[in-house]
Amino acid sequence: MKYNLLRISGFLMMLLSLSVFAVTNVFAQDGESFTDEEVELYAQSVYEIDQLKKGINDTLLVIIQEEGMEPKRYNEVNRASKKDDFETAVPEEERMQFQKIEDRMTDIKASLNSNATEAIKATGLELGRYNDIKKAARKDPELKAKINTKVEELAQATPTEEEEGAMEDVADTPK
Repeated sequence: MKYNLLRISGFLMMLLSLSVFAVTNVFAQDGESFTDEEVELYAQSVYEIDQLKKGINDTLLVIIQEEGMEPKRYNEVNRASKKDDFETAVPEEERMQFQKIEDRMTDIKASLNSNATEAIKATGLELGRYNDIKKAARKDPELKAKINTKVEELAQATPTEEEEGAMEDVADTPK
């Protein structure tokens, strides 16, 4: 009787151990694997966010020039602004220009986050899943390469502004 009880309890312990192991593996796989569709949606999101960033960079360039600063100097002042000797290393006039640029860019930069979130949602990918893929891609070179390839394919498939203008010119040509 004791022997049967020990066998049954041993069997139950083994079964419990296997159950815990199986559940752990499901969670590990769930966090590490993604469907091709999810990777495709992630790549679309990355592409759209890259386009948003390009637009903001173009806007920043215009603002820098409107405030009378050269882009190269803006970058130097920006780096200096993160150091303790900013006030002594950068002349007051440039610090004021820099601050005006930063003030003008605050709302634009804030809108990037909102627009990026909307771009992700527009693909149909959940934000949590987007973040999971982003984290995994940092650790997995193969996944990162797959995403980069898909983003490049999207970039090649999307006409540039010049190409769109040329297409409009052709469409407007009388026949």
